[in-house]
Amino acid sequence: SNKDSALKLSTVGLYQKELDEIRNCEAEISMYLGQDPDRLEFTDFSTVQEQVSNAIKRPEVARAVKRITIWSANLAAKNGVTLYDVPGYDSPMTMHREETRNKVREADAIIFMKDFSVPNLVDHEHEIIKMMRESSSGVLTIGERVFVALNKCDQPEHSNAFRDTLKKARDEWQARGVTPDNVFPVSSGAHYNSDAAAQDAYKRRLQHLGVSDGFQQFKDGINNFIVNKKRALLRKQLDEYCRLARNLAGAAAFPSI
Repeated sequence: SNKDSALKLSTVGLYQKELDEIRNCEAEISMYLGQDPDRLEFTDFSTVQEQVSNAIKRPEVARAVKRITIWSANLAAKNGVTLYDVPGYDSPMTMHREETRNKVREADAIIFMKDFSVPNLVDHEHEIIKMMRESSSGVLTIGERVFVALNKCDQPEHSNAFRDTLKKARDEWQARGVTPDNVFPVSSGAHYNSDAAAQDAYKRRLQHLGVSDGFQQFKDGINNFIVNKKRALLRKQLDEYCRLARNLAGAAAFPSI
């Protein structure tokens, strides 16, 4: 069919772009191949940020990187939860865009990290929302599966500016189907900061605005999804598997779960 032909042409074009990108930096890639994996231990991510950034953004390095795994004791309590930090749909590298597409289609939920001063959606984020809608199971709405963290909420000069910016952000995300309560203003500077003096300065800004750093509310929203809404999704999926099993077994007795 015309649709199948178009898909094949698109796939061929994608592989051709991959080959072209590899050829353009073949010499640099070969320098990294065969090396033992790097293991970096850190308590402050800023100390390894440059190495990790190079492994994602520099094509000659990223092409030789199989995976980046970050182990953290902070996630130990969330048994059964896998968190993917995707390269980004706006990445200049074809393989990064494809990886993002695949993970978005597989994900139960997605978290956008945005700057509080520029909270509106950009083109690639519209595309991600569209992909989530297309892959939706129908059990949970897009609005329930999308979370938005608006970082640097400590930047407004006064509380009115804070409220106006937050309202505009929630209105725009709501127009795309995202539940307003899933849009959270947060301040990483006030919550995660190895510099005590800088952290105090961020906290004073938030006190001036009359708001918290937002991370507890953000965590509560994510936990509510994991404990309650994710459970409803799994129940629906299990019921569907039982229905398919009954059909395959000639309507044998498979109780609903």
